[in-house]
Amino acid sequence: MHSTRRLLLALMLSAATLAPAWAEPNAPEPAPAGTQAQADEMTKALSAYAGSAGAGTGLLSVIPDPAGYRLRLDFAGLLRKTLPEGTKFDLRPFEAVVSPREDGNWNVFSNSDPSATFAIDQEEMKQNGSYAAEGSRFKGVWSTALAAFLSSEGAIRRFRSETTDALGKSTSEFGPLTFALTGTPVADGAVDLTVNQVVEAFSERREFGGEGNPLTGMTPFTVHGGKTDTVARIAAMRSKAITDLYAFLVANPVLFSEQPDRAALGALQTDLKAKLKAALPLWERLESSAKGETMSGEGGFGTFTVGPYSYDLATTGISKDGTLKASLRATGIDVVSPMVPVWAKSLIPQEMDLNFGFEKLDLRTPADIMIDGFDLTRDDTPYDELGRQAGEALEAAAPTVVIAPSRLKSADLGLSFSGGLVMTSGKPSASISMEATGFDATIEKLKTAAATSPDANQAVGVMSIAKGFGQALPDGRTQWVVNVATDGSVKVNGVEVKGPDPVVAPGEDPEGHGPDEDIVPDEGIAPDGDVPTDQAPTDDNALPEEAPQP
Repeated sequence: MHSTRRLLLALMLSAATLAPAWAEPNAPEPAPAGTQAQADEMTKALSAYAGSAGAGTGLLSVIPDPAGYRLRLDFAGLLRKTLPEGTKFDLRPFEAVVSPREDGNWNVFSNSDPSATFAIDQEEMKQNGSYAAEGSRFKGVWSTALAAFLSSEGAIRRFRSETTDALGKSTSEFGPLTFALTGTPVADGAVDLTVNQVVEAFSERREFGGEGNPLTGMTPFTVHGGKTDTVARIAAMRSKAITDLYAFLVANPVLFSEQPDRAALGALQTDLKAKLKAALPLWERLESSAKGETMSGEGGFGTFTVGPYSYDLATTGISKDGTLKASLRATGIDVVSPMVPVWAKSLIPQEMDLNFGFEKLDLRTPADIMIDGFDLTRDDTPYDELGRQAGEALEAAAPTVVIAPSRLKSADLGLSFSGGLVMTSGKPSASISMEATGFDATIEKLKTAAATSPDANQAVGVMSIAKGFGQALPDGRTQWVVNVATDGSVKVNGVEVKGPDPVVAPGEDPEGHGPDEDIVPDEGIAPDGDVPTDQAPTDDNALPEEAPQP
């Protein structure tokens, strides 16, 4: 029974939004035909996890199938019951065929093409749209012990979405898409997941129009991209603990009642806190990387092209010594725009390699403070105070912003930089090193351009000031080492360019007024700040004799 519930719960969580998008072959694994008795038992098991909101809405059903059991999720009734007035959302029902395996796991197969339409007609928002997939296939093996797929693969031939709002119309499309996943059990009931995805092409178009829209008539903006390969790895994901937490929440609707029974909540509180902590840190490490062949766009601004390009992202879970690292690399960057002066063209980066991140991120201590501190038996749990304590704990770890060696390169100029910033007792300190190649030559080139394009003089002035602070290195590069101290002082190459901030005593304002000293308004400003006291009324500053008429 529990294995059935976990399988069906997993399908509720993922199938309607994720699973439809993939696989070949086109048929479920061979399996004995299902029985009505078992189908009824599975329906009952799943209903217990659907929550009170799904009761009586036709949300789910299980019927026998020649290859096992056919699960159907139909959100129409639930959406009609829960959506606010003025909002419509129609989602095509999702179906999957599932069958038990001899090893205790389950085969899952779906060829449902997801599609939906929606319309929002609210005072603050008016929007409608649709999305639809074609040629969807998914096939996988679900582990009841891990609450995760051990393997899955799939494909989607084409996916298209369209949205209309006050600014105009947006359309996007991608495909074909292929997908493969593997899951490996690790310690403590967690799982290592590896996901590979390939999108052969994508495009997006934004058209501007609509009544009262100042952008009406603006040239549409379009983006096109070629093949993109993505790989994601999640180490030690707490999939079972996360699934169990969700099951606990939907099985106890009193947790979300507008008029809660405090005694009933008290009986659940210990279990809830234990399940929240069991799900942490969610995962040990998550890594994602993507490589794209080309991307281009055009619009009223001009055109751009870039490629190849790539990104990498790596982050820990909710831990005491967390990190986040991100990288973005691109070559072949080209921008053609009437808004870019001819003299500035050679300053636009053609290549970039940006690397940054965070270290010493203590997210676990704040999470523990919030979990340990909430009390469902009280109407007045001091969440503001808990939030303050959590913020102080995060700050106490002295999180660091890290700029790993990065560079930007244009036709004339190269810039490399690295460094970091640390928050200590709410005050930042930073050290950043920057080196430029071709700096002097670029200034001279801009001076020549300024003879026919006077607007280049502004760039000449800015770069000349920067050169004055720079230090010439033996290899011809220009270097700036910027240091910011916690007292607010700033030094460039050891020369102080800004002194320490004034020391402000408790109760004083930054301008030096004491805690009990009256602050006199500036001369000529009335106490209420409306009309200058030293000026006679004029047509410009006189108060109206009568209230403005609508």
